Amino acid sequence: MEETPQIDNSLALKELTDKINKVMKYADGDISKAKEIVSGNYQDFIVVKGSMKSDKDGESGVFLVFVHRYRHILIDKLVVVAPGIESFSKITLASPWLAYFNAMHEVLENTKVSSDKMAKLSNEIQKELTPPIISQLIGKLQNHDTTSVSVQFEKICGYSFGNNNFIVQLDFENITSLNYEENVPPYYSKRAQKEQQTKEAATKKIDPSAIDTSDEFEAKKQILNADGNTIINGELSLSPVKGKFISELELGDVVGIKIKDNSKKAMNIIRQFQLMSPEGKLKKVKGKIIFLKKTEKGYTVLVQIAPLVIINIIEEEEIKVECYSPANLGSKSEKKTKSAAPLVIIGAAITFMILIALIIILNN
Repeated sequence: MEETPQIDNSLALKELTDKINKVMKYADGDISKAKEIVSGNYQDFIVVKGSMKSDKDGESGVFLVFVHRYRHILIDKLVVVAPGIESFSKITLASPWLAYFNAMHEVLENTKVSSDKMAKLSNEIQKELTPPIISQLIGKLQNHDTTSVSVQFEKICGYSFGNNNFIVQLDFENITSLNYEENVPPYYSKRAQKEQQTKEAATKKIDPSAIDTSDEFEAKKQILNADGNTIINGELSLSPVKGKFISELELGDVVGIKIKDNSKKAMNIIRQFQLMSPEGKLKKVKGKIIFLKKTEKGYTVLVQIAPLVIINIIEEEEIKVECYSPANLGSKSEKKTKSAAPLVIIGAAITFMILIALIIILNN
């Protein structure tokens, strides 16, 4: 009698475990809920698909907004804005969200888009969609009241562009956080890699010897760009009590900073390094000072927060900044050493006197 071959389930178990790990952060650490999400029995996300058009300036656009159904927080938002409507002719609200997502990024990669307006709208969505507002929107969507939600997004578009003539149409789908995790973040990673490769190919043609060094700061930025670095804007994190004056900072000091940049490359870095909290607030990050110069307008600082990621900071005033440099700790250790020195001397003297006394006693 032949034995029935045993099926090795180790691979399937690993895949299941990986999927559960991906969604645990959305399930508040509840493994039972995470399993329900992975199985598709519990759809914890709502994705809003939207299209917008303005007759006033001829701008059109599409967006996707991902919200958490029971935590009522904004997870992510994707926006594409371009002149005219031809670019979006293949994108329809009837399409499943993933097809909608892929079509959006096909436009993004093959069309001249309005990057500034995209950043403005993305920021406005981030600002307006607070948990209370999201709670209201979810209630309306669950009652299939897409008209009221469309009006809400028309207002957001109006705030962003200073134009109240936007017409917004939208639809929505219930999906799982696993659907999101397996499709959206991987796309960001691939896009970031592609942009980096394109940048590296372009910068290889730059001859460092041809860089104009008359402006030290600009020369430094050109060299960094030539080496394939991404430079975005930011600001120093303040620490009025325990901080270090900006005039006292040195190369190599580690300081706290926040990104302050609405560009597409900045948004990619924020996503890549997960610098946005679930509440929509930017997290602080540490970085090492690689360039520091006092100018007529204040201070110019370049801080490296990761390989090939540089933060450009211009500060006009003398401020105290959060500094993690070992130099900050040096004064305390020196004081401790100095304060301990007299005790060491006294202890040595007492020990010496005891030894002398013992010698005298033994000799007697």
